[in-house]
Amino acid sequence: WEVVPKYQEPTSDEVLRAASGGQPVPRKLLPEMILVCNALMNDLNHPNEFVRGSMLRFLCKVKDEEILGPLIPSIKACLQHRHQYVRKNAVLAVFH
Repeated sequence: WEVVPKYQEPTSDEVLRAASGGQPVPRKLLPEMILVCNALMNDLNHPNEFVRGSMLRFLCKVKDEEILGPLIPSIKACLQHRHQYVRKNAVLAVFH
């Protein structure tokens, strides 16, 4: 997960401005990561509890706020799921 480039590389002008004491270069999420977020969301809303649980376990390892931000409502919805496996992994995802 960490070897996949998730952000656009800054231009040389942005790097030079940041190096000369200017504002830090803002990170821009790659457009492909929107598709990744959508796939994660689909697995969080999947009817099979084991697909949901395994996705929640995966999200415990993701530390990127921009990717996790849109998924928070789905993670909170999993806290109310009828299967204990999903609820347990949702708690781990929330507090990890």
